[in-house]
Amino acid sequence: MKTLFVTSTYLKGDRGVIYASRTHINLFAELSEEFTLIYPYKIGMEPEGINTKNINFIPFEDLRSKPKKIIDFLFGNKSRYVGRMQNFINPQKYDVVVFDDSVPSSRIIKLFVNAGIKAITIHHNYEIEFIKGDSNLLLKYPDLFWTYFQEKNAVTKSYLNLSLTKQDAFLLKKHYCDSANFEVLGVFDYQRKSNNTIENRERGHNYLITGGLGSKQNEDSLIPWLTNFFPILRKIDPKSTLRIAGRSPSERLKKKAEEVGAEIIDSPADMKPILDWGDYYICPTDRGGGLKLRILDGLKGGMPVICHEVSARGYDRFIEANIVYSYSDKQTFENELRKMISNPISRPDIHNIYYNNFNKSIKNFPSHKALQIHFNPSFSQYK
Repeated sequence: MKTLFVTSTYLKGDRGVIYASRTHINLFAELSEEFTLIYPYKIGMEPEGINTKNINFIPFEDLRSKPKKIIDFLFGNKSRYVGRMQNFINPQKYDVVVFDDSVPSSRIIKLFVNAGIKAITIHHNYEIEFIKGDSNLLLKYPDLFWTYFQEKNAVTKSYLNLSLTKQDAFLLKKHYCDSANFEVLGVFDYQRKSNNTIENRERGHNYLITGGLGSKQNEDSLIPWLTNFFPILRKIDPKSTLRIAGRSPSERLKKKAEEVGAEIIDSPADMKPILDWGDYYICPTDRGGGLKLRILDGLKGGMPVICHEVSARGYDRFIEANIVYSYSDKQTFENELRKMISNPISRPDIHNIYYNNFNKSIKNFPSHKALQIHFNPSFSQYK
């Protein structure tokens, strides 16, 4: 299979979307005989964590001026690739084009499909849901308007749609096309398990929240949580200590944390000591959809996790294993918190469950097998 992979994600850094995109790139690179990656580039944002052995890298700088970007956005064009892909629409060079979310597919996917190149779109979330929870008010409505058509086009024109969670697949089919072809790709840790072991210490009273604190959806979830749910935590565990660590917390969030007695760690250079400190991990994000990859940091660190039901999407196996606990309101939060605290499972056991589920060879993953159904032994037989 000769694959062209197009992403609009900068591939340097440690945010959840970057981690997911790297995983998708490495997965398709291993599946493909030939693999070409088109990715956004600017100085200082060179890709990290990509298997370079069999990938042809093609960087695209954004050549548009700032006024041009604003005008393009208002008219539904969020992608730097529009009008620049003519040389890649070649069925002799590529069997399949993979779009890493619907943004890079915008106004392009139909050109590939019309040329006889089969299209796959990876959906990181149901984007309408994400924008409702994360966009600022001024940009939200034009963004929602154009995203609806962009996402619908990707769903209906793709030979195969891949979602990270079954909930996202359900929402995308419900809102765009019930007969669209979907597989749940999920997510996994592409890095091999390190030799480092997790200390089997007695669990204490340290609670940890991490993430991009400057994100609107995270702040709008976290501030009400500190008001309404943190007092419940304090009631259940009077010795509890809460740390909130992440990039760019607002003054509003800092003030709220100070009011309730939580500690903010602003843009830490190294998350490892913070994760080592924690005994329990909390993800209070109640909007945005998709799969909250920060939960993996808690599990990898041997911490049980309590999270809002929106953040629990995609973690069914860990809920069944009683290391992720999901709540929807104050009462269920109290109930699940009590269950989590009373569970004697050790840090090494949680660490091992995490790696047994996520840190396998790509070829052993259901997502790999699902893709092989479509593309093995060669894509040509499906033309």
